[in-house]
Amino acid sequence: MIRVPKGGYVPVFEPSPVISEEVVSEAPALATATPPSRGGEDRSLIATLAIVVVLLAGLNVYQRLRPIQAPEVQPDSDALPPLFSAFWSRMFESDRPALLCMADSNLSLLQDLRADSISFTDYTTGRYFASLKDQTSNGETGRLLGEIASRYYTSLADASTLARLMVLNRGHGPLLIRFARDLNIRDLKSRNAILLGSARLNPWAGILGKKRRFQIEHDPRWNQPFLRDASPEKGKPSIYVCGAPEEGPYDAYGTVAAVPNLDDTGYTMLIAGTNMQGTEAAGEFLTNAATFEAFLKEIGWRPDLPLPLFEVVLELVTLGGSSTSSRILAYDVPRG
Repeated sequence: MIRVPKGGYVPVFEPSPVISEEVVSEAPALATATPPSRGGEDRSLIATLAIVVVLLAGLNVYQRLRPIQAPEVQPDSDALPPLFSAFWSRMFESDRPALLCMADSNLSLLQDLRADSISFTDYTTGRYFASLKDQTSNGETGRLLGEIASRYYTSLADASTLARLMVLNRGHGPLLIRFARDLNIRDLKSRNAILLGSARLNPWAGILGKKRRFQIEHDPRWNQPFLRDASPEKGKPSIYVCGAPEEGPYDAYGTVAAVPNLDDTGYTMLIAGTNMQGTEAAGEFLTNAATFEAFLKEIGWRPDLPLPLFEVVLELVTLGGSSTSSRILAYDVPRG
């Protein structure tokens, strides 16, 4: 059964029982793809794919028509707190353009529908999408999968974060916008960059952030995201499980990580969430002058130092497709 939560856009596949820490900690392997069965199951898959295509088409219209609230940031650098202003002036350099990479929302849908995973190589070379497009002659199922694979969609959370960052970038150097599917390795070697989405929606984020302490992962058995802490403090859990939307207010998580770029000549910011609201909360944390200024003071950063490396986890309560509250759950600053 497919259900679209109020205020959301990504189909929820039911049933979705809560993942226990015991189950997730077994580090399950991603399920392998199985060929579609014949008869009723085949027709059911075709119907499911048809619904998804309609939802994607509706999302495209909705994204075009829905107004995005103006970012609550002040573009006048003279009015911004000093640490906040200094940080973004260093991030958006005048002598080389910064890059912002939008997540590939279709990627998660395709992995859900096919019960498979996409390797970094297959994604970045385009082999995965080419194989789906080649299936268009294999009946209605292949045609619909190829249709989904050919579309470029990102989330409203990404669009909102982009708008906020563009306001902050005003008066600095150019900002290059890329879709994850069009990125290449050279883009991440020569400049500062901001990547949106977890590794499931943006495989580039998985490559740059593979040594992070906090990771958003996905359990394929229940089709549910969770947050893993690779080095939990004493008495703290290593797994944080998201709630289910049908249970009323539920927990979700957003993450921000600042890491070196691939050749260690620049700075890369990774912004992700266990759902759209988590990603949006992470973007708001970074672009809100008061909250990010307070965090920079907390970790002891000064403008005469290199840009700081850090990780932040935000915990938020979500209801009806919106975040009702958020707080810093944990953060980590590498030393040395």
